[in-house]
Amino acid sequence: MTWKPQTEKPERVREGERGEEEEEEEEKEMEMEGINHRRVEVNGIGMHVAEKGEGGPVVLMLHGFPELWYSWRHQIIGLAAKGYHAVAPDLRGYGDTDTPSAISAYSIFHLVGDLVALIDVLGQEQVFVVGHDWGAHVAWNLCMFRPDKVKALVNLSVPFMGRNPAANPVDYFRSLYGESYYICRFQEPGVIEADFANVTTKQIFKKFLMSFCDPGGLFMPKEGWVLPDEEIPLPAWFSEEDVNYFSNKFEKTGFTGPINYYRCFNSDWELLAPWTGAQVKVPTKFIVGDLDLTYHYPGIQDFIHKGGFKQAVPFLQDVILGLVARGYHAVAPDLRGFGDTDIPPSASSYTMLHLVGDILALINALGQDKVFVVGHDWGAVVAWHLCMLRPEKFQEPGAAEAEFAKIGSALILKKFLTTREPNAYIVPKETGFSAPSDEEITLPPWLSEEDIDYYAAKFEKTGFTGGLNYYRCMDLNWELTAPCVQDYIHKGGFKKDVPFLEDVVVMEGVGHFITLEKAHEITHHIMNISIARLDNTLPVIHSKSKLLSLRRRVGSRREMDEIEHRTVEVNGINMHIAEKGKGGSVVLLLHGFPELWYSWRHQIIGLAAHGYHAVAPDLRGFGDTTAPPDINSYSIFHLVGDLVALIDLLGQEQVFVVGHDWGAIIAWHLCMFRPDKVKALVSLSVPFMPRHPSVKPIQSFRALLGDDFYICRFQEPGAAEARYASIDTALMLKKVLTSRDTNPGKIPKKGSEVFDVPEIILPPWLTEEDIGYFASKFKKTGFTGGLNYYRNLDKNWELKAAWQEVQIQVPVKYIVGDVDLTYHLPGMQDYIHKGGFKKDVPLLEDVVIMEGVAHFINQEKPIEVTEHIYEFLNKF
Repeated sequence: MTWKPQTEKPERVREGERGEEEEEEEEKEMEMEGINHRRVEVNGIGMHVAEKGEGGPVVLMLHGFPELWYSWRHQIIGLAAKGYHAVAPDLRGYGDTDTPSAISAYSIFHLVGDLVALIDVLGQEQVFVVGHDWGAHVAWNLCMFRPDKVKALVNLSVPFMGRNPAANPVDYFRSLYGESYYICRFQEPGVIEADFANVTTKQIFKKFLMSFCDPGGLFMPKEGWVLPDEEIPLPAWFSEEDVNYFSNKFEKTGFTGPINYYRCFNSDWELLAPWTGAQVKVPTKFIVGDLDLTYHYPGIQDFIHKGGFKQAVPFLQDVILGLVARGYHAVAPDLRGFGDTDIPPSASSYTMLHLVGDILALINALGQDKVFVVGHDWGAVVAWHLCMLRPEKFQEPGAAEAEFAKIGSALILKKFLTTREPNAYIVPKETGFSAPSDEEITLPPWLSEEDIDYYAAKFEKTGFTGGLNYYRCMDLNWELTAPCVQDYIHKGGFKKDVPFLEDVVVMEGVGHFITLEKAHEITHHIMNISIARLDNTLPVIHSKSKLLSLRRRVGSRREMDEIEHRTVEVNGINMHIAEKGKGGSVVLLLHGFPELWYSWRHQIIGLAAHGYHAVAPDLRGFGDTTAPPDINSYSIFHLVGDLVALIDLLGQEQVFVVGHDWGAIIAWHLCMFRPDKVKALVSLSVPFMPRHPSVKPIQSFRALLGDDFYICRFQEPGAAEARYASIDTALMLKKVLTSRDTNPGKIPKKGSEVFDVPEIILPPWLTEEDIGYFASKFKKTGFTGGLNYYRNLDKNWELKAAWQEVQIQVPVKYIVGDVDLTYHLPGMQDYIHKGGFKKDVPLLEDVVIMEGVAHFINQEKPIEVTEHIYEFLNKF
């Protein structure tokens, strides 16, 4: 399908007469006819795309409001001519792309999900992205959610504006501009559409086109924004033919789909909580006009030009506004041994470590954290070392100085500064520089005799020894950089180069011949990794003393009383946390259902004893944490958002995370959405389960396990709660926590026979006191909060299209009991042991199957689980 013009060409005045405008119009039309059109299935909708230049690198071009693919018509042709495959879709709700009826179907997660699916349909791993207006907003979120999909970004008009946790967007705009501001007017469904029905689509489009060029903002009073007979002039760069194309499409579709983008602003803000404080880490160029209304939002120019934008988008490479003042502070030192800088007498005082040390001290003296650096010749060598790279050579003390003395400083400098020999600069020992003292060297235009005189005067005074000593320290530099090996081993370089590195053991007090000096210990280390690889569970063999030490760390009453409790405000709710060991590295412990922070009581004590700061929250809807009444407030985005806010509140850039059951599911998503927040993960019971591209979770569970499967039974609001209300809470918790049934949990629709059991004898690891604590909390809150997690499974699936086939890029250890019902779900063991799990989690380092252990593994085997957690976290 190719482009078809929407209007007839104007008749010529005379046969055979062709004006320049007509020729240009015909040439443009021929180019437009070369644009191909097709419809593709992405993320559950049919999407129209316009494209040209197939075979080249893909450039994805995303339009804004109220626009279409047609807004990119010039760029499609221009980029295709330069060898790119330009692809411009009509976004969801626009033009010839499907228009879902539900407002909630226009969330930023749907929009980014469409693009990820489109990139896959195009057969691309990565694409270039260009976005304007709403297309820019979608592009920023694509880069934030899936930076692996974007080579580089050019955004027009709308800069990246990170989430403000204190105020939703609509309230923000309302407070700035009032109810008549267009974003505020768009909020109530159907209202603005009714206003538009009183005027023509062409008038509406023209009015929008002109209004967005008004720096004063776009205000839409309830009456009179567009008058029925109002004539609206067009700018020179926009033709009536262009207006006709847009208006024809919007006549067909209406404006509701596009306006629904704005109606999702607040719900997007709520669901974007996990990305509070996140950066966009993609190479970016930003372009905006100085008459663009977005450029005149309060504070936006300061944000763009005074560091905020660059902080939020660290790879921002260019901001184009026309002429922007450049106010750099240029600093050019005489390096050590040169000019008016001191000249230490010892050759060993000119090592690279001394030179870089001088520069670091100078940067500190300038009061800077970071600086731009420009280096030439040895200055470049020092700069490379400052940036952790390497240099070249020059040796025998005194020899070069003696030769230079015969020739003279001015001539030596002319010789060096004017050489244009592209090959290696060779100075034979027999002939030296081959420069007689009376040699005439013609200076190039960029170098004057005055320049030579300045240099010569300084070198006459100091000599060349200081500079030559830089070269003489090459071997010493090499020797002195040996301490960097330890940084390489312990600070990530080694792991980067050897991604399957699973352990680093530094044996104290042991010399080079380690296999002889510590023969037994070396054999022990080799056996550990060999046996682990044979049975595929990667167990850890521990010394008896360490195990006994851990046994003493199962919580006594005194130690339990030392656990501190507080309530903190995160992501709009009050969260109760239990913690111990403040000051150490933070380990976030996330419980499952039906549990509480209390499930981690043993690990809190054990990890704190090892120097960690163990933090176990009651998750949203559990225990002493707020339980919002709305089911939609329990999406995975809310749950991860709570944790990101908690991590920030704890003052941490990164934390270790341990999750069990639902806590594991949330932890996997934290690692998927914000890997920058997680040092390493230990997941108990639930492995990472990738999103199925076309089947919703509840549909899948029903097909595999039937309507009685507990997750399916939990879907109807109030039904499970009514059933649990008829059962003693303590009895129900005993039944659930002590279950060792590996069959899928079934809850028949009628009857309570699943709980009709004689008195349950508790196992040694669970006391009546423990049951009493759990029961007291659930009697107070009920189970609705936890059940709402399950009721969001399908919604989560719908909103996670952007993360289709994403991998977890965080170091992981996975532990499960072989009597855990999760381990016996259909296909689960094959997934864990036959490569699927490792494919989805490439940094998976350990898989531990604990024999004879059921689902509530951290309570049933507190010593062993704490030991496994400690051993893994201690690697980092």
